[in-house]
Amino acid sequence: MADGNVSNSTDKKPSALAALLKTLEGKKVNDSDKKAAAKKFKEAQGKREVILAQLEAHDKASAELAAEMIRCFGAKHIEIDGIRYVPTSRNERIYYKKMSDSPDVEKL
Repeated sequence: MADGNVSNSTDKKPSALAALLKTLEGKKVNDSDKKAAAKKFKEAQGKREVILAQLEAHDKASAELAAEMIRCFGAKHIEIDGIRYVPTSRNERIYYKKMSDSPDVEKL
């Protein structure tokens, strides 16, 4: 017996990929467009790898700085320009988490 909470697959909105593919049905692409797209994609992926390496280096430096802050201030919350940061960790990584406003406060 089917659960009443399960939606029928025909009720689902098509994915963005499926919607794009539908708009492209029957359209042909010339070789120069394919080469240009492939070249741009390759360049973008190379830039992404550079950015990811920079992010990894930043995260490592931030973890070292977080450890230094905790040595100096303990596990206290830190507030900078009205933004509160709380020391925390996940697995071996130590970092400061930016705290958001209380969920019951609405700023308009």
